Amino acid sequence: MPANWAAHLQRAMAAMQPEQMCSVEPQGAWVLREQIAKYLRNHRGIDCLAEQILITNGIRHSIDLVARCVVKPGDHVCVEDPGYPAVHQIFEEAGANLLYAPIDQEGLNLGGIIGATECRIAYVTPAHQSPLGVIMSATRRLALLDWAQRNNTWIIEDDYDSEFNYQSAPLPALKSIDTMNRVVYCGSFNQALFSNLRLGYMLAPPELQRKVLELWHTVGRSVGVSEQLGLAAFMKGPAFLRHLRRSRQEYQTLRDIVLETLRAEAPGRYRISGEHAGFHLILWLSPDQDENMLIHAAEQQGVVLQPLRHCCREIELAPAIVLGFAALTRAQAKYAARKLGQLLLPTPS
Repeated sequence: MPANWAAHLQRAMAAMQPEQMCSVEPQGAWVLREQIAKYLRNHRGIDCLAEQILITNGIRHSIDLVARCVVKPGDHVCVEDPGYPAVHQIFEEAGANLLYAPIDQEGLNLGGIIGATECRIAYVTPAHQSPLGVIMSATRRLALLDWAQRNNTWIIEDDYDSEFNYQSAPLPALKSIDTMNRVVYCGSFNQALFSNLRLGYMLAPPELQRKVLELWHTVGRSVGVSEQLGLAAFMKGPAFLRHLRRSRQEYQTLRDIVLETLRAEAPGRYRISGEHAGFHLILWLSPDQDENMLIHAAEQQGVVLQPLRHCCREIELAPAIVLGFAALTRAQAKYAARKLGQLLLPTPS
């Protein structure tokens, strides 16, 4: 992939016109926005056009722009619990009071949120909830859209890893059924390609898009035009979809190595969930295991474990570990899973 990407980038830079070097299109390069709109129509079920797309540095950047445009100090913002701590911090820095909506088997549950009718924003990861991996049900999606329309609330849909589903085609995006224009759809190429690319995009309702674009002008645009043109060229031909297929196969292989190694080393000593998609899964501990002792013992073996409780705010869940595998080689995945499996076994008395 690096050589292929470099070739597309080099060709795009060689063909760059003087006006493209000197006059930046406010929302991002038109040719890239065309490719993104085409991708969203074909693969996420979203009926959209290039003029509706805004190029950003990534999903967190998109969320920060929306938060600054919408949230006033003291406003309520609904977030998932457990959820993504970095996004929670973005809203807190904008002055929001966070309301934590618990996640159950159908996804975000608004039923228990006091003051939910006063929310300015609800942030969700419906395709593969971060971190639990739950897919938001069709019923919950419709209920969320209805609630947002009745209460004049914006929904931010973080579609961070929908390209990487290992069992079946993912449900269409929440934005695809947003007939009332309440959803801000945020996507990124930073995981699909490589993290230092720093290219994302936002699809916002017209009313909100105007505000975001004004702020974007004020704070200064920082997405390089050469990277945008290179990515547009990469997406225009077969290279991008071919890369996604290969990446999906490789990540599935890594996931399978972790699952098979754990199964061989420590059968019956844990439970797995959220493994159908994405770059991580949840390993639930058995009742006799001590989470803190396991984390410390793993660290001694060179294996860093992230406890699920670090993503929880008000919800109380059984002890579990968030196991990420995307950044590992196959050998590293097998080694780490073997070490973890051995640590999951009962200690001889």
